[in-house]
Amino acid sequence: MTAQKVTKKELQEPDFLHEWLEKTVAYARQYRKALYVSSISVLVVALVAAGWFLFRMNLEGKAQGLYQKTYNNYLKAQPLVRDGEAIKGYQELVKAYPSSRAAHIALYRMGNLFFQAQNYDEAIRSYEKFIEQASPEGELVTLALSGLALSKEAKKDYSGALASLERALKTKSGVLFEGILLRDMARMYERLNDKKNALEYYRRAVSVTKDPSIVILLKRKIATLS
Repeated sequence: MTAQKVTKKELQEPDFLHEWLEKTVAYARQYRKALYVSSISVLVVALVAAGWFLFRMNLEGKAQGLYQKTYNNYLKAQPLVRDGEAIKGYQELVKAYPSSRAAHIALYRMGNLFFQAQNYDEAIRSYEKFIEQASPEGELVTLALSGLALSKEAKKDYSGALASLERALKTKSGVLFEGILLRDMARMYERLNDKKNALEYYRRAVSVTKDPSIVILLKRKIATLS
């Protein structure tokens, strides 16, 4: 095979690879400081993100441990004192780790405990704090709105209770509790002396309620109002 000769013209032409390398080195020298600062910034962001992740893991772990301790003590305590002791434990958790998921769940538990203790003002506060932080897609937010409505009903705030029940019905998991929510809404309308809406919601409750014994009670209520 005959070797291909390089012409004089080709020898005089610029080496494109060499030129590209020279330009790259020149660019790096020109922007070396900017590249250095950019690299440091990326590293700092990565370190901060990693540190925050580890901090949150540690915080959530401690919060969960305190939540579990409170719940275990609740199960072991005597019935007459268990609710009060549990409330104290949950309050300590919320104060120490307010941004943790365990503290968020503790707010819901406190709402239930305060309601059982007929401390409706504190129940309302706990439920409202929980709802404020809760995802509208979760089942607990529906139950918290229902608990909030019952607490307001106990304080004779029937319009406020009705508004909470309407919100509960509109949540993603509201359909799971539709019969109960409609029945409670009918009761609020009845307490507000709105017979027309009370009948409508009792009838809607009958149409979606599966429990025969509840259906019988609802039909009796409808007959009474009619």
